[in-house]
Amino acid sequence: MNVLKMLAANAPASSQTLAFRSSATSTTSTIVAPSDIVAGDLLILFDVAFNASGFPTAVTPFTAFLNNTNATTRRIMFSKKIADGTEAGATLTGMNGTNLNSKILYVFSTNGATTSTDFDLDYQATNATPTSQTITSSNGTAPLVSMGFIRQTIATSQSFSPTEDGSINLEAITTYYKIYNSSPNDITVSCGDAGNNNILSSFYLEVD
Repeated sequence: MNVLKMLAANAPASSQTLAFRSSATSTTSTIVAPSDIVAGDLLILFDVAFNASGFPTAVTPFTAFLNNTNATTRRIMFSKKIADGTEAGATLTGMNGTNLNSKILYVFSTNGATTSTDFDLDYQATNATPTSQTITSSNGTAPLVSMGFIRQTIATSQSFSPTEDGSINLEAITTYYKIYNSSPNDITVSCGDAGNNNILSSFYLEVD
């Protein structure tokens, strides 16, 4: 066992728990948040936008922890927030691509979380087969949620292992999640080559 895993194993147990509450999707510049959001929920927004020319302007209603550009006209943003309750049913504004917009919003319930911290963020955009990524969730302190993001024009040989708790598909995007309220395991995320502009990304988030 390495030092990080020993520290994680000996860390005080968190009073928090995580569970999937709800989700929403959108193919416009805005997204309507689910009406069941309450204060303390963990919100995670995936936002992808394409322009006809030049990169879309970076816009997010939450705190961004990934902001990457791909090719010459694409931007991908991941953002997070611990809800204060005003988000329930609200219209949230994100990026506005001239050619494409894809937004996926996850809502995870907690029992009163006040902070969230992202770890082990990995990202690759390639015209070949992306390199498999390992989410080192076992280094973290539960509760946490591990997530994978794959964008392919045609879904090819996608894998999230151990098996996800759930997933959402929107246009050419698939997102996966697995919740650990105790004993987190590492997760491997991979996909095949579906032509140009394959995107693979992964991370985990802890709450407290």
